[in-house]
Formats: sequence, structure tokens, C-alpha cells
Amino acid sequence: MLNIGCLTVGLLGTNTYFIPIGEGSLNKVPVLLVDPAFTQREKDVFLSYIQSNNFYPVAVLLTHGHFDHVYGLKDVRLLWNDIPIFIHKEDSDFIGSDSSILQKQSLAPMRSIPFSSDLDNLPAATAFLEDKKSLSSYSPYMRTDIFGIKDLTALCEWQVLHTPGHTGGSCCFFNEKQNICISGDTVFYQGYGRTDLPRGNGRALLESIKRLYSVLPKDTLIFPGHGERGFKVEENY
Repeated sequence: MLNIGCLTVGLLGTNTYFIPIGEGSLNKVPVLLVDPAFTQREKDVFLSYIQSNNFYPVAVLLTHGHFDHVYGLKDVRLLWNDIPIFIHKEDSDFIGSDSSILQKQSLAPMRSIPFSSDLDNLPAATAFLEDKKSLSSYSPYMRTDIFGIKDLTALCEWQVLHTPGHTGGSCCFFNEKQNICISGDTVFYQGYGRTDLPRGNGRALLESIKRLYSVLPKDTLIFPGHGERGFKVEENY
């Protein structure tokens, strides 16, 4: 089974995932970095985890654009200057030069969490995630040459599933071969994402959940954006 790394970090305990996608030279393991949520206070913890596992991020995947999933995006781009960032087009204005507008709106209901400059002028998307598209489609954007990474066949196993509701551009990443789904905030263990924040839509979320459970085998392991991870789809029925 694929060994997915995880760090639970950030202001709301977000699961940041590291998906191995092959082998590189110099003992480096190329990974897809999903939802970099670490705060400045957690930056050293994040880097220590990367180094201790010999990870080398080759791309950033965002399940959606809410502040608690993109908090570390600026630092990631500074650390790996050419790293591509992928998000669905419907959530693209959560990042980029005008991102503070929508991020402030998302934070408004959470008065205990102040707006941070880390959410100002976030780096923009390199390309947009599309429903039913294989992640191998995005390999031309990835800096896989740095450590001699040649075999990217593992990317072909991953498919984007657009699951609007929590936000308009929420996405899940499904690996049928490994029987794994990274669900973001679409579904949690015996729960699902809130829809009262900007771009939330309760009816759309219910439709997305129905679609997701019709596509995923019952024994698929779910890795959500928050809380317990590695549970089976059938545990949520």
C-alpha cells in the first residue's frame, strides 16, 4: 500500500499530505504536497519532516482555497521557487494577487482568527485542476528533472474529482489502484464540510457526496482535510 505522509498543522488542525510519486536520485523521494497549512510557528516542524523523510516536493495540490489549507503557500513557493501550484478554476481567486479579498470574507465568521499577511498576495495557480483528469496531465509543469526523476507512472494512478459544495472548486484526488481518496473538506469521518462560508452550497455538497460514494469502492480509504484519516468509505454510510 502507498505510504502517504501526513502532518496535522495550522490554525484548525489541517492534514497536510505528502504523496510519493516515484524515485529520484540522491535518495530524494519526489512527492506531491497537498494543502500546505503550516503557520510561521510551524515552519521548522514542516521542514524537519520534509528532511527526515528525504522528501522533495515537485508540485502543490490544493483541495480548495480556504485559508486553513493555503497558509503555508508563500513559504513553499519561496523554498521551492519553481514549484507549480494546482487548484480548480472555481477556487482560483482564493490565491493570487487579490486573494486577501476572499480570504478575509472566509475569516469573517471566525472572529477568533485574525487575518494574517501570510494570506496576502498568495502565489497564483500554475494550472487548473479539471474533473476526471489524470494527474499525469500536469507532469509537464513539474520540476522532475532536479533530482533525476524519470519514472512518473504513479501520477497516472491519480484522478481529479471535482466535488463542489464546501467551495465551488473543491476537489478530491482518487487512486483506484491503491484504493485511496484524499477528500479535502468534502467528507470527514462520519461528517462533511461546512457550507456557510463564501462559495459554500449545501445542495451541491450533498450531490458531490452522492457522486463520490457512487464512484469509490466501499473499502476505499479516505484521507480528509481534518480529523481521523485512513477510514473506509463504508464507515460513513
